[in-house]
Parts: sequence; structure tokens; C-alpha cells
Amino acid sequence: MRSLLISALERAVRHPAWTVEDIRGRSRRRAAREFSLKEHAEFVTDQRTALCEALSVSTEEYRGAVQADWWPTMPEDHQAGRAHMGVILRAVTRLLKPAVMVETGVARGVTTAVTLQALHDNGRGHLYSVDLPPVRAPAGYVGQLIPEHLRARWTLLTGPSRRVLPALLTELGEIDVFFHDAEHSYMSQMGEFKTAWPRLRLGGLLIADDVRNPAIVDFAASVGARPWIVGEITDIDGVGILRKPD
Repeated sequence: MRSLLISALERAVRHPAWTVEDIRGRSRRRAAREFSLKEHAEFVTDQRTALCEALSVSTEEYRGAVQADWWPTMPEDHQAGRAHMGVILRAVTRLLKPAVMVETGVARGVTTAVTLQALHDNGRGHLYSVDLPPVRAPAGYVGQLIPEHLRARWTLLTGPSRRVLPALLTELGEIDVFFHDAEHSYMSQMGEFKTAWPRLRLGGLLIADDVRNPAIVDFAASVGARPWIVGEITDIDGVGILRKPD
């Protein structure tokens, strides 16, 4: 415990902006109102339907894409990647065959590793990740589940996404997939969506884990896109998917 506290204090000294951002994020999450998918039932559907419609593929193509014999060991902490999120990212990566993917939020790297494995299976593509490490995270925490042989297709940038993401996207120019899995407050999600959308190619996908507020629905309406939310209407969150109109 003491070593983690010392690490947190050392990080606060080295990166004061990170600490401020972490505190602000916690405050925004506490202030979030209760949310249920039933408020947006017209957009809620099952995983297969959402991906088949968003990617314009058949059920057979979808089933072929989600088959996998390889998965990383799942962490046991509260930031564990959910299995269905890994399936969604694998299917998207295998079917869309992206050249450039960007994600925010890594933690130990479960879904990051699944995505990198799919890129490896494709034989092409690179994933750029932005992560603000937890205050008390030990050294090497971010991405620790990613096997060494997959890291050649991975670039990690650390810091608050609102500071790091704009510069990264400007440098990349155009991307095929943007995946949000960082701070899940309305303000943070809208900020990331607005930043990533102009750089997303036509026909590209924006994906958001832990849809716990109406940000993706509001954003979709603002850009004229149809949202899919994977889940049940009785759930308190889901996975949001937007396809940029061709």
C-alpha cells in the first residue's frame, strides 16, 4: 500500500495535469444522473444485428469473424475488459480490416490485446492507444496483458485524452475505427466523439463502451448518423456503435 501511495505522489509531482484531470473525471462521474437503455429503446439491439447492419455483412460473415481460439488472461480488478466487448472489437477488426485504429482507455489491455490479435490475423493495421493510468497503478500496469509478439502493431501515448487525442489525430490524418473506453462521463464522451469524428473515414466506425448516458445518441443526432446500442433495454449501460455515412 505504501509503495502505491508513494508512486501516486511521485506521479502527481511529475504530471500535475494528470492528477487534476483524474480528480475532475471522478467528480464528473459522481455527478452523472441515473441512466437506463430503455430511454433509447429504439436504438437498442443485440450484438449480431448491430454489427451486421453497421458493417453491411451477413450473419455467416459475422459468425466467422467472431470465432477465436486466442484470448488473453482476464484481469480480476474492476477495470477488466468485458468478454462481449472483445468479441465486438474482434468482429469489427476482422470484417472492416482497418489500417489505422485509435482507442482511448487501455488499463491492463484485455480488449487492446484482442484487437491487436485481430490485426495480426489480418496481416495489416496499427492500433494507437491513449491512456491516463490510474493514480495508484504500479509501473507497467498499462497494457501488461499484451503479448510481446503483438506490440509491433501498437503505439501507446499516456496522458489525458483531451490533451493527447487532438494532436494524435492531426498527425494520423484519417482513421478507420475510433474506440472510446476512457472516462465515461457525458462531457468526456462528447468531447472525444467531436474530436474523432472529423478524422474518421467515410464508412468508418465509432464505438463506445459503457454507454451510461445519452452522449452517443445526442452526438449521432448532431451528425446525422444512426446509432446502434448493444444491450438489453433493462440494462444500465451498453456498447454504442456509429457508422460514418458514406
